[in-house]
Amino acid sequence: AESRVDSKNMTARAVLDGERGRIDILSGNRYAPGSIILRDSDVRLFFLDPERKQFTEILLPKGPNREAANRISITNPKFNFIDVEAGPVIAGYPTRHYRLTTSYQMAVTMGSIVVRQQVDATIDRWTTTAFDAAIAKYVDESDLLTGKSDIDELIKAESSKFKGLTLKLRSVVKTTPEQRMQGSKLNLPSTRQRVREMEVTKIEEVKVNPEIFSIPAGYKPATEVAPNSSAKYLTMEPTEK
Repeated sequence: AESRVDSKNMTARAVLDGERGRIDILSGNRYAPGSIILRDSDVRLFFLDPERKQFTEILLPKGPNREAANRISITNPKFNFIDVEAGPVIAGYPTRHYRLTTSYQMAVTMGSIVVRQQVDATIDRWTTTAFDAAIAKYVDESDLLTGKSDIDELIKAESSKFKGLTLKLRSVVKTTPEQRMQGSKLNLPSTRQRVREMEVTKIEEVKVNPEIFSIPAGYKPATEVAPNSSAKYLTMEPTEK
C-alpha cells in the first residue's frame, strides 16, 4: 500500500540579485498568500508577515549539515541518466528534457535505532541554456558536498548531469521500509511516494530597486517562528507536492 500526504502548493514571484533574493507568495497553502521571504546574504533568511508587520529571521549554515550527514549511509547506489528529447518552449525559451533515475538503500541512525529503507527516485528536468552566463556564478558543487563519499556520489550525480537553468521539474521519490522498528505496533505502509513539481511561467532579466530586499520600516521581530519556516539542509527526498 502507498501512503498519501496532504498536498502543498504555491505560486510565487521571485527576484534574484547576487546573494540577495525576494519571494512574494501569491497563492497556495505552502505559505500564507501575501507573505514575503527575503534573503540578504548566503546565511540569512527573513519571513515577513505584511498583515502583522512582523518578521522572523532564520540563520542558515554555511554548506551542508555534516552532522546530519554522518547519521546517514547509502549503499548499492544505481544511476541512469537519459537525454530524453527536445522539450517544449517554456516561458518563451526552448528547453531540453533530461531524466535521472536513482535507486539505493538508505540507513538513518536516530539514537540507538537504525531505520533502513529502499529509495527509488525519478527526476525529470526541462532546462534552458539561455541564462548560462547569468547562473554561472551560482554553480558551485563544492558547497553541497558533505565529505561522505556515499552521499556525495548522489549529489554529484544530479549536479553534474543536468545542464542549464531548470524551467520545469517533476520528481517522484518512493521509499519502502526494509524492516519495522522492534517493539512498534504501528501499521506502517509498505511504500510512501512523494511528488514535487515546479514550473516557471515567466522569466526575464530586469533592473530592480535594491530597497525591495530590505525589511520595510515599521516591521517588528515576530514573537513566534513563522509556520513552515524551519529550514531542511540535508534530505534525500523532495518535499511533498
